[in-house]
Amino acid sequence: MTMIHSILCCCTVWYRYGSILILSNDIKFVDLMTAMLALMLGALGLGQAMNDMTDQKEGLAAMKRIYETVGDSLNCSINSLSSEGEESHRAIARTY
Repeated sequence: MTMIHSILCCCTVWYRYGSILILSNDIKFVDLMTAMLALMLGALGLGQAMNDMTDQKEGLAAMKRIYETVGDSLNCSINSLSSEGEESHRAIARTY
């Protein structure tokens, strides 16, 4: 059975049991539809939220790699604020 068949079977059971409750005057049609739509939309929202969880985990892993790279650069022996070596840099010929 595929997922769509499972969903259709659940809807069939919901409608059948709902019709029994409506005929016995336990609930109104509006109440049945409100409950069914709340369940369907709640499941849809939950599915969308779970779909973003994998993206969040990938983002956290990328953030960890960025922080490790920044942390490694803080321990570097090159002093970027020093003016030493600046003159040799100007002697390089550039062609574009």
